[in-house]
Amino acid sequence: MAAPGLGARAALVVAGCSGGGAGDDSGSAGIRAWLPSRVLELVFSYLELLELQSCTLVCKHWYHCLQGDENSAVWRSLCARSLAEEALRTHILCNLPSYKAKVRAFQHAFSTIDCSRNVYIKKNGFTLHQNHIAQSTDGARTKIGFSSDEQSWGWNLVDNNLLHNGDVNGSFPQCNNAPKYQIGERIRIILDMEDKTLAFELGYEFLAVAFRELPKSCSYPAVSAVNGNTEVTLVYLGKPLDG
Repeated sequence: MAAPGLGARAALVVAGCSGGGAGDDSGSAGIRAWLPSRVLELVFSYLELLELQSCTLVCKHWYHCLQGDENSAVWRSLCARSLAEEALRTHILCNLPSYKAKVRAFQHAFSTIDCSRNVYIKKNGFTLHQNHIAQSTDGARTKIGFSSDEQSWGWNLVDNNLLHNGDVNGSFPQCNNAPKYQIGERIRIILDMEDKTLAFELGYEFLAVAFRELPKSCSYPAVSAVNGNTEVTLVYLGKPLDG
């Protein structure tokens, strides 16, 4: 079994070559420069995400090796180790184009810690399930935030209204015959922390900006449910392609 030995050597290479930053390509960086990309990929394939993040800071060569191809053996290996087989073989991640994007989505998935006691995250790692408990409202938030009541903004899909600070803050979407939402429909959350806005899409239809002038504080996408046996799947898609 060569894998354990290679893993140990990988750790030694990372530890021995971590002296400089991404812009340091001189002096002690010699050993970093001559390692071919294919060799680096093989070594990096045994590292975890935090270790890979550290490797991107070692030198430009390592940075480009890790960031250049999002479907490289490095990200394929990390994806296989980090994500459940169910998530990889079903349609859950079908809109994500690369292994790196799938790893990123898993890092932004529902937290198994920050959730109500009547909620659990299914084995796929992306789907919230609410147990059938009478008169119970339960929820969960994601693992990573993007920047208690006075700092939460929400959309009530049943009554089609916006909520902030526990109070109704207007109707949404603002139309005469607001739609009723069906099981399986996809709703996209568009959180723009530069413009400090929160908007929603239904399917591929942009509804509107729901909230403006959001504070600079860290914001976590979250869901809550009332009806028992409710399931919600949340997948982080990354930055918009149009910037």
